[in-house]
Parts: sequence; C-alpha cells; structure tokens
Amino acid sequence: MSNHLRAHELYRLPLYDIETMEALVERRIGGFAVIGNLMGIFALLWLILGAVGIYGVAAYSAGQRTSEIGVRLAMGAKRADVVRMVVSQGAKRAVFGLVVGLGLAFAMGGAMSEILVGVSPTDPAVFGGVTLMLAVVSFVGLYLPARRVSQTDPVQALSAE
Repeated sequence: MSNHLRAHELYRLPLYDIETMEALVERRIGGFAVIGNLMGIFALLWLILGAVGIYGVAAYSAGQRTSEIGVRLAMGAKRADVVRMVVSQGAKRAVFGLVVGLGLAFAMGGAMSEILVGVSPTDPAVFGGVTLMLAVVSFVGLYLPARRVSQTDPVQALSAE
C-alpha cells in the first residue's frame, strides 16, 4: 500500500530542466554545427587560394611562352586556338588533381562517417557538386590568363625577345 501512496504523490514533486527533444538534440550536436561552419569557411578560403594558385601558374606559364604565342599569332593562328591551347594544357593538370583528390576523398570517407550527419560519406551528389565546382574554378583560373596572352600584339611579343 505504501508504494501506491508514493506513486500517487509523485505529481507533487517539482520538475526542473524540462526541455523538448529538439532542444536536447540541438544542445548535444550544437558543437558539430560550429565545427561544420568553420570547416565550410576554411573550405571556401582553400577554394579561393586554389583559384589564385591556378591563375598564377597559368599566367606564369603563358607569360613564359609569350614569344611562342606571338609567332603562332604572326603565322595566322586564331586567338581562340591560342586560348584553347593554353587552357587545355592547364586542364590536364587540373583533371589529374581532381582525379587524385576524388580518390583520396573516397578513401577518407570511411574515416569521416562518424561525424557526418544527414549525408553519406560517398554521396554521389556531394562528389558531383564538388567536382563541378572545382572544374568551373579551374576553368576560370585557366581562361583568364589564356585570354590575356591571346590578346597580345604579335609584333610586341616578338620584339620583346
């Protein structure tokens, strides 16, 4: 009988730290959200750094070939052909980097599966989106110096030598 009375008097006990399940989950994984945001910021910075690096390498490579490009333009090469040549040579390096990076990302996916929430470590949409974004950044980083070097005057390019 004493157990029955104790259970009946439970409603008189004060309740504290009451929160919804959503609030509890948010409190528990809130740190992961901060880490995720920081990783996103760092990824954006690394993307910008990579774009500047690709642009720098392509501009230096095209600048070293100014006299060759001047000869090609003087011999009748179209500016679009020069742009295509410079971009395709840089694109080979970019594709190699993408393939190696995707392979490493796929291999590291298993290690990251513990901290990923709501996405698979080998999600094709993520891999496709990242590949497309890096390809666009690489193309822009290659196209700008290629266009600049294709607009040089052949006479000035040859006289600078």
